[in-house]
Amino acid sequence: MQNYKNIPDSDNFSVINGYKLAKINLESLKLMSIVGLSITDWKYVTLVEEYMNMRSMGMKAESVHIMLADEYHVSISSVKRIVKRMLKQVRL
Repeated sequence: MQNYKNIPDSDNFSVINGYKLAKINLESLKLMSIVGLSITDWKYVTLVEEYMNMRSMGMKAESVHIMLADEYHVSISSVKRIVKRMLKQVRL
């Protein structure tokens, strides 16, 4: 099971249907699709933040990949793909 951090307690959610949710976020969803992100990539934002923090502290990339793979229960190659995809510069 994934280690999802910072997910609000489900008791605090308001009720909305999928259509309204998609309509509210339509432009963001379009942009994400254009640049190759998936709507499920939200669960990796914290992983990428941790990656950037560890790298800024001077840790070697391979060490960071191993630590994050263990923490988020994904493979090392998945961590590398996620970081590459999420940190790719895009032109809007």
